[in-house]
Amino acid sequence: MPRTTESVLVLVAAFTILLPLSYGHAHGSGSVIVEIVPGATYLADKAYSPSPVTVKVGDTVTWINKDSGPHTVTSGDSWFDRNAARVFDSKFIFPKNEFSYTFKEPGIYNYFSNIQGQYSMVGQVIVEEAPPRLALTTQKQSYAAGQTVVLRGETSIVQSVPVEIQVFNPQGRAYLFDSATVANNGSFTYSFIASDTQGTGSYRVVATYLGSTAEATFRLDKSAGTGTAQSSAISVAATSKGAGSPVTITLKNTVASGIYRFALTLPDEPTSVQAPRGWSADTDGTTVVFYTDDRPVESGKRVAFRVAAGPAVSSFDWTAFAGNGSELDSGTASVRVRR
Repeated sequence: MPRTTESVLVLVAAFTILLPLSYGHAHGSGSVIVEIVPGATYLADKAYSPSPVTVKVGDTVTWINKDSGPHTVTSGDSWFDRNAARVFDSKFIFPKNEFSYTFKEPGIYNYFSNIQGQYSMVGQVIVEEAPPRLALTTQKQSYAAGQTVVLRGETSIVQSVPVEIQVFNPQGRAYLFDSATVANNGSFTYSFIASDTQGTGSYRVVATYLGSTAEATFRLDKSAGTGTAQSSAISVAATSKGAGSPVTITLKNTVASGIYRFALTLPDEPTSVQAPRGWSADTDGTTVVFYTDDRPVESGKRVAFRVAAGPAVSSFDWTAFAGNGSELDSGTASVRVRR
């Protein structure tokens, strides 16, 4: 015998006294309300309002029956969908009652009323990935010029993209742009040297990751903070065996973020250049640029370069850069002759 709307409604009415009047739970702070509108039975994709509705993972959708007869909210396309009711199924929702479901996975969820049948009442929920929870703190509230500002943070979602870091000076201008790698447990750290060249006062740090942002602040004052101030984040030592001999340059990253590029300005054009493993070198006149994509000099590490230029190199200028091209430190190094 074919299934008809009338026979199903009679069956529903007969069992009304045996069924509870409400399914689901009360509205939560993350709830989105969808109404089963009056006269919904043959309104097709207008039977549920609003539809489609877009929510985030973890949100709860609550359907309230504003019609005069019972309906259901059943996942799937129709009676003939083999996967119907696999995700959620409200059973009967009687007038003025409701059903709620919390979506835990992103995707597109079609649903229909299992009483009315194929396509007479249909709706859709679009569930988007929720942005991660992001936290950021500074190790101390105040620092002295030359001290190391240490940032620590964590995120609830880990993907193979870095956290973007921006530091704003007391005038509100962003002067430092860099990134930090997220560990498998969702934590990340970043450090840089506090410099009073940007002025003293309140500094703001902004971390951005997968659409979420977090902020931290610290105060920079010439007399603030404790500990030993450091005048440089990077140390450069150069030695040679004498006139005409290659110069060995040892670059040590004391406290800065990873060094990806190291530029030298020599007194004469180089005659030979030797880069360490994982690094390359380009020359342009008296300038030598060493660079790497995946073997930066991390904090606490050192690496050695070798150059030869002219009869003797007594000193040279150098500049170290982060992965995003921002300058980390610079200076002039004197060459010490080994006896």
